Amino acid sequence: MATLPKETTIARDCDSAFVKVKESKIEFVCYKFSDDGKQIVIDYAAEPGESWKVLESKLPKDEPRYVVYNLDKDDTARYLPSLKIGL
Repeated sequence: MATLPKETTIARDCDSAFVKVKESKIEFVCYKFSDDGKQIVIDYAAEPGESWKVLESKLPKDEPRYVVYNLDKDDTARYLPSLKIGL
């Protein structure tokens, strides 16, 4: 696993995207490290109403992504068995 530089920062729009998910204005946001590894950036911010299937289609198989998803109680039982969480 690559070591990140100590000066890794978070892009300004990452925080506002998180707040939009928290306020249910968007369904999810995917974050990634920039190509140079110096910044966390938004890879994809969902439009309101976009589904879990859209999220699955946005996740590359060979690169890590970090997702904040607005999962309500009804969705939890349906999707929890398929969640793959890596820390």
